[in-house]
Amino acid sequence: MCFRKDLTVKGANFISWKIGENSLERMFDWVSLAFLAVWILILIGPKKIKPYIPLIIIFIVFFTFRTYNINERLGFGWDQERDAKVAAEILSGNITLLGPRVQGATGFFLPPYFFYLITPFYALTGGNPTATAIFVGFWSILFIGVSYLVFTRIFSERIALIFLAIWAVNPLAISIDTITWNPVAIPLLAILLIYALSRGSLFWSD
Repeated sequence: MCFRKDLTVKGANFISWKIGENSLERMFDWVSLAFLAVWILILIGPKKIKPYIPLIIIFIVFFTFRTYNINERLGFGWDQERDAKVAAEILSGNITLLGPRVQGATGFFLPPYFFYLITPFYALTGGNPTATAIFVGFWSILFIGVSYLVFTRIFSERIALIFLAIWAVNPLAISIDTITWNPVAIPLLAILLIYALSRGSLFWSD
């Protein structure tokens, strides 16, 4: 990196920079990913893939809407800073049983589940805030997989595909899925609760 000394002032100078990609580099990232997907499909075989083509298309739309240009869309505010600090404490051995406190006169503490959901991603990135972007991608894949299996078992494959197609393009759902905070886990937990209730596993065993 070249630096012009004549642009500095006498005394202390604070310099910051950002490493990123231009639009052409980002485009080729997606082209490379597309070629990888095509090769995987070729290796598996067209006949085996054919029944899953609708699911694959929905997955591509779902994942793209939530991860495209994620570094520019994903915010890192007070909640995310708090979660990062707690994750660092957990990684250093300070286990917590209290989640974030809800603001207000009658504020209460939420469960700490989200702290433990995000901590492995901070461990993976060495504490880098990019952990939140990786979490969004991982959570999107997990949501699709679990939702498809649950709705297929409870209702049918057609209902599962319709649900995922609507959720994939719903602007509100997209905005919720690209915020790394506690409520992002609620839709998936609700689906798991529905499945548990349908099986009766919360109250009795088969």
